[in-house]
Amino acid sequence: MHNHLLHLMRQHHVPESVLEQYGAFFAQVSEKLEQSEQDQQLLEHSLELTSQELTRRNHELKEHLTEIESTKRELEHSLSILNTTFDATGEAIIIQNAAGAIVKANRYADQMLGFTIGATTESPVPVMQILAKALRSLNRPSEFIHQIRYLGEEHDGKVFGLLETSSGYVYEYHSLPQMNTNGFTGRVWCFRNITEVKKHEALVHHHVYHDSLTNLPNRLLLADRIKHAISLAKRKKSLVGILFLDIDHFKKINDQLGHHKGDQLLCEFVFRIQRILREHDTVARLGGDEFVIILENICSYHFATDICHRILEVMAEPFFIAGEDFHISTSIGVSIYPRDAEFKDELIRKAHLAMHHAKEKGRNTYQYFDDELENYTLKKIDLEKRLRIALKNDELCLHYQPKIDLARRKVVGLEALLRWLPPDSPPIPPREIIDVAEQSGLILRLSQWVIVNVCKQIALWNEDGLGDFRVSLNLSTRDLRDSALVDHIKTQLKRFNVAGEQIEIEITETMFMEDINAVYDTLTELQSIGISVSVDDFGTGYSSMRYLQRLPIDYLKIDKSFVLKLSETQQDEAIIKSVINLGHNLKIKVVAEGVEDRMTALYLSEIDCDIVQGYYFYRPMPPDTVIDVLKGDRQVDF
Repeated sequence: MHNHLLHLMRQHHVPESVLEQYGAFFAQVSEKLEQSEQDQQLLEHSLELTSQELTRRNHELKEHLTEIESTKRELEHSLSILNTTFDATGEAIIIQNAAGAIVKANRYADQMLGFTIGATTESPVPVMQILAKALRSLNRPSEFIHQIRYLGEEHDGKVFGLLETSSGYVYEYHSLPQMNTNGFTGRVWCFRNITEVKKHEALVHHHVYHDSLTNLPNRLLLADRIKHAISLAKRKKSLVGILFLDIDHFKKINDQLGHHKGDQLLCEFVFRIQRILREHDTVARLGGDEFVIILENICSYHFATDICHRILEVMAEPFFIAGEDFHISTSIGVSIYPRDAEFKDELIRKAHLAMHHAKEKGRNTYQYFDDELENYTLKKIDLEKRLRIALKNDELCLHYQPKIDLARRKVVGLEALLRWLPPDSPPIPPREIIDVAEQSGLILRLSQWVIVNVCKQIALWNEDGLGDFRVSLNLSTRDLRDSALVDHIKTQLKRFNVAGEQIEIEITETMFMEDINAVYDTLTELQSIGISVSVDDFGTGYSSMRYLQRLPIDYLKIDKSFVLKLSETQQDEAIIKSVINLGHNLKIKVVAEGVEDRMTALYLSEIDCDIVQGYYFYRPMPPDTVIDVLKGDRQVDF
């Protein structure tokens, strides 16, 4: 029987007889109680399990809610960053839906377009309304309208371009479609202000094509301008003039003024040229002191000639730089399209050749290119090539012209004179040899060759006991600038055992003007080893008493142009007398060259000229002939 039923029966003192009488009943009650108890236990266990499941699910829901809230916060943060980035970007961004209405725009788009579009609104603004306002401010709206029409027909189209506004702004734009699996859903427009970028590009472009000092077109832009001028001349059947200008002796001026003041002079030079040119003419700087002028669309050569004259006139006025007046001149070469050439490089080259010819004619002038000049140039190029071969193959030689002491009427020296006697052509004039050597840079090699061969010849005469005289040789400006000159001379003197007293160096007056300090140092060092110094062609340059007093000079050599005309003009007589008096007062001996008759020799003797040379006494002769003169008593009679 169920314990709970027994407990109740005992509690109520149920007799045994009742238990026996109703045993079956109590058994059923007991059974029901046991069943009820089992059901209660099952229910309690089920409730416990349910409670545990509910607790677990509640915990999971709480965790999921926390995760959702965290995700929400992350999404809100990301959206905030995206919106901030969207507004902070340097591009104006407008997003439209498939119907053409703006659903979103960033702050920069609001600023650029002048009114607020903002985010999605209840009444979206049609994108065409916005773009229509932008069109009114464009310089060339038709191009943009064409792009918009294209997108109206091609929803998936992509466009890119530039917009320039009437206020000077430049915008870069592009538009891309938004697509999904269902097709076209909208479009994104991006606009970027590239005004400063374009300005920088324009500045860089300007620097690439312009000279930094004068702001003139440089060589690159010059080529383009010449092509344009030629193209115009072809259409209009007109001419193009190319003027190549070079400032005479600019290096000397630049060294004297300093580079800063030299730059000021260049800028003033350009300003004067620009004043006389037409607006559509071009002046360009190639570099240094070289300039090119393009005279576009001219009708005759006379116009170019007139411009050349006007340039020379304005350059004749002094340049006032840093409180001082400076005088300069320019040499101009001219070529004409289409007469001289049809292409830019040839036009420039031929104008350049003509400019060099102008310099050779004395500077401060202009010269037109012609075929004769071309032939002359080709001849010089050929001569340079042959001279290089001649130096390599030792085809040159030296002739010597005796010098006579007038008081003693005796040969006291010789001048070494360069000769080139090609076996397959006529002799080359010495002046041509020197000109080509100086222009080609061969002058140093040529001078070194002369120094070596003079020393070698003196050594041979010394072996025969005939070396009691000086041999003079000529040096160029570049020789005096050569830092190795003195060492080379010392080396050859030592090599051939020749005394410095047997050598005389002849230089011209114009060398003084190049660099007085360098000339002084070189000549002083040469004199220190016994070498004498003679100033050649005296009277034709720019010597002054200051230079003559300062430099270590032993002889003044009167230019033969004065001596040859001695009997023709009193002025030449006066010049020669003055030079002789000047030399003697400075303790310098005077030499006259170009003596070709007895009367001239007698006159020079009467006015106390020290030494003479010329055809009247001796012509230049090869060493084998000179030796006959040296072996005699060397006396001359006139």
